[in-house]
Amino acid sequence: MALRGNEKVYIQVSDDISRPETFKREYEPFLKIRDAYPKMILACTRHRTYDYEGIRIHNLPDWLLGRE
Repeated sequence: MALRGNEKVYIQVSDDISRPETFKREYEPFLKIRDAYPKMILACTRHRTYDYEGIRIHNLPDWLLGRE
């Protein structure tokens, strides 16, 4: 979780989420959180940003370089 002032966001970072079991391991804890704060996974996906069950999945290099 990251905080800045009143802003709160949940962030999970992973190198590679291409295997289904790894992806599941990374997103499943977010599904148990019942508040409405944003949730994101940062990983080397080589894909554009997409949503999965309300969780934003970002390609880590693009996110770090502000290309999204």
